[in-house]
Amino acid sequence: MGCRSPSPEGGRSLHTIRAIDETPYRYAIAARVRLIVLSWGLYPALDPTLPAGLSPTVIEGELPRRLGFRGITITDSLEAGALRAFGGPAERALFAIRAGEDLILCAAQRPEANTPDIGAAALGEIASGIAGREIPRESAASIAATIVSLREHP
Repeated sequence: MGCRSPSPEGGRSLHTIRAIDETPYRYAIAARVRLIVLSWGLYPALDPTLPAGLSPTVIEGELPRRLGFRGITITDSLEAGALRAFGGPAERALFAIRAGEDLILCAAQRPEANTPDIGAAALGEIASGIAGREIPRESAASIAATIVSLREHP
């Protein structure tokens, strides 16, 4: 959810995660936020192998089913060192979309390294995922419609 480091979060129990780590999310959801950024922190009690921002258990389970979030999820930066095991930024983008993320943050660690190429590579990988049926067209269309509605109804 929203932790500070990519390492396992101290072996926190599911009870502790839900009582402490999820508290800001509950308040934000009650205030009707429309976007939530998920971190790359590991919460083994929720998902023993994937960071929160790549975990369907968190993105499609914990947030909407347990906490009632109906808005848009956005990744933290795909360039994060915590994601080295998941390929390059373009592969990470596809992984995040398959996990249920709606928006992908394509930003380099160093400002001078930010170029449109990062986003173009991620978009190409996602388009290939849709063409190859790794991402259902209906899911992609639904995500796009949700994002467009955010722009139309700020």
